[in-house]
Amino acid sequence: AIPPHVAARALAAMVPTVGADCFARLAPNSARAILVELHASYAAVLLRRLDQTRRAAILEQMPPDEASILNTILDYPPESAGALMETRVFAASETLRVSEVLAAFRKQSRQMHDYVFVVDGQHRLVGIVGVPWQDLAKDPTDLSKGYKSAGGLFQPVGTGGAG
Repeated sequence: AIPPHVAARALAAMVPTVGADCFARLAPNSARAILVELHASYAAVLLRRLDQTRRAAILEQMPPDEASILNTILDYPPESAGALMETRVFAASETLRVSEVLAAFRKQSRQMHDYVFVVDGQHRLVGIVGVPWQDLAKDPTDLSKGYKSAGGLFQPVGTGGAG
């Protein structure tokens, strides 16, 4: 059997009509495993193309929090901003060390996040850091294009942190 993260990557690379046709042929349990690996907005695109009964059967097998996210997206019209939103984001406290942020990235799902949303102690957004994945592939310790290091603390560029 193909691992769900590999199948998800293949489906995400397909034109939605072809991806949806392939997705529709999966058993509900396999479909569920693949859906949790996809960006929520693309998962919703695939689910929209299924009949209501099949969609409900797959969503029933999903963890409640994942099903809730997808149901929320499915409540929006197909081409609206709400239907296209990404619900899984990576947030980190402004007090974390770079090594802690990298460790947390590695524990996340296989999805690559383009940004780290930096929050303060009250969970308010204080900055957004672009993640230079191409540079990280060459040197996994060099995040210098996206942050300033202040004694090893995670300080996003442009937030007034020490550098």
